[in-house]
Amino acid sequence: MKQTFGWRKDIYDSRDYLHKVKVVKIPTSVTLMDQLTPLRNQGSIGSCIGFGVGINVNSVRKKLGIYREWESPTWIYNGCRFMEGTLDRDAGAYPRDAFEWLLNSGTLLESQWPYDGTVLDKSAPSSERMAPAVKYPNFAYYRVVDSVEGICSAIAEGHFVSIGAPWIRKWDTLAFNLDDK
Repeated sequence: MKQTFGWRKDIYDSRDYLHKVKVVKIPTSVTLMDQLTPLRNQGSIGSCIGFGVGINVNSVRKKLGIYREWESPTWIYNGCRFMEGTLDRDAGAYPRDAFEWLLNSGTLLESQWPYDGTVLDKSAPSSERMAPAVKYPNFAYYRVVDSVEGICSAIAEGHFVSIGAPWIRKWDTLAFNLDDK
């Protein structure tokens, strides 16, 4: 049986900026690993959107020399669920909503809203947490629409890409434990 762990296919929105393929010849190999911040285990909560989008924001901040600590996955995941009206359950979230949340509400460091991978946090983003959220005036996200070629082009250009995909329970037996790394 296929288990999707709260994944929901992103809905196209015509207001999104679209990434245009710019790389004429896509290289056979590209890595951005040296620019990524440390990976983390999300535990038993379906907060992959908080971690996936969070590591991309972290890595852009690292690239700009302003990375101090992880963005709060709880801020991102709860912000999405708040927007989508699903804060009361571990419902997954749309990637676009994660970026919209950050664009409109700013980013929040983990020390300001710590993550617990064992208990679903159902609290709404409060005004106390909204106050220290940092809004970046030039923050933007782009939707990649040219399938695999578009994804490869964006990575070859040095951009970080968030991809929402269903997760199949069988993959859990193949996944490595990030805590051991």
